[in-house]
Amino acid sequence: MYKILKQIDFFANFSDEDFAKLDQHISFKKYNKDNIIFYESDIPKYFYILISGNVHATKSNFKNNPVLINTFRPISFIAEMAVIENIPFPATATCADECEIIQITKEPLLNLIKSDTNIAFGIIKSLTKKIKTLEHTININILFDANQKVMSHILHNPDSLKTSKHNHIAKILNLTPETLSRTVKKLKDQDIIDEDYNIDIEKLKSLI
Repeated sequence: MYKILKQIDFFANFSDEDFAKLDQHISFKKYNKDNIIFYESDIPKYFYILISGNVHATKSNFKNNPVLINTFRPISFIAEMAVIENIPFPATATCADECEIIQITKEPLLNLIKSDTNIAFGIIKSLTKKIKTLEHTININILFDANQKVMSHILHNPDSLKTSKHNHIAKILNLTPETLSRTVKKLKDQDIIDEDYNIDIEKLKSLI
């Protein structure tokens, strides 16, 4: 389990002794598709690390309908800022498929963070990556039209059309499945995507 955690920047500077201090506070859990990990406004009790599967983060709109704001993919933390800041979770986390998650009780890990500057540096690095990802997502949603959203997603995730359901991709991009299909068809007509969803990256870059 610790080898898995070491793949995350957050834990990059943890020693075996540090992990030993958390040994009694770590658990491994399996979730089925559509299981809720936590609800929006829940007070955090644990850090959650996604090991396998995908997790949707959704917020309720003014009609109380869920709106997808992010998809977490392994291996990564889920909403760790809320845990660190001790504020309610800003969104509901739902398993998009079967998931495996490591839970770590909040207080013991926070105590380690406070006591070791090397550990704190790893956390800063991890959060910096998250901020860059968030900036990219914001830019896409504000500056890009539907076609550019699809092309940018494919550019950064070239295998996604092969490995993910197209309805799922449309949901991530806050587009209708029909809009996604139209854009993919245009890219096929321009010989940027072939029938097996292989991508001509250089041609795609020239359009964005």
